[in-house]
Amino acid sequence: MKTKNPIHINFAAGVFRALAPSIIALLGLSGLGRAAVIADYNVDFWGGGTTSPGWSYLWNDGAIGTEANYKPLAYWWAEGGAYLNSGTYPDPTTGYAAAAHGPSGGYSHPGTTSIYTIAGYRVQSGEAGTGSISNSTIYIPYAASFDGVEVRVYVNDNLINTLAISSVSGSFDMNLGNLAVGDDVYVAWGSGPTLSGDTFQSTYQINTIPEPSTAILTGIGLVGLLGRTRRRN
Repeated sequence: MKTKNPIHINFAAGVFRALAPSIIALLGLSGLGRAAVIADYNVDFWGGGTTSPGWSYLWNDGAIGTEANYKPLAYWWAEGGAYLNSGTYPDPTTGYAAAAHGPSGGYSHPGTTSIYTIAGYRVQSGEAGTGSISNSTIYIPYAASFDGVEVRVYVNDNLINTLAISSVSGSFDMNLGNLAVGDDVYVAWGSGPTLSGDTFQSTYQINTIPEPSTAILTGIGLVGLLGRTRRRN
């Protein structure tokens, strides 16, 4: 029959008591289980030709869904502070994104049925986790007379979802799966079957639920191990 060693018991209990508050504090700071907004299209959409960190305003010169085909929309002050891929508007062969602040989210317009206006956000350091799009809105003032707008969401080149929004207002909230640092989340707005009446306003947020760090996982494992040792002894 094994005898209990009071030295071992006291040591394990002491380590447990010493580490527990720190680990609990780490869990609280990590925000485990809580979604955090890492990007807000409305708030972060800067005018004046300056792009908010992590963001890019793009159009597809080739097939949508292939990052290699995306090109920057150029800021053009003459069109009311807009980002365009042409110095001439209206131009049915181009897409453009208006650089407007405020709760409206700014007016935008896709190009032809194959040219999309694209907002890209690259996940920054400390923002990795389980991602989602929330609080999304889209307002299409002429949807009642025409056929609406198509919304596509990609993570890198992977299509997450496609939605055809033909009503005056709608949303495109969705889960994005696991997002790593350096991943690109693209929201692409395209024309309906006909080009007319595709002007829209849109807002959305990108959220992640942070994943626990290796240190926190190690700490949790250590607490469990010490707890089992204490019970066994």
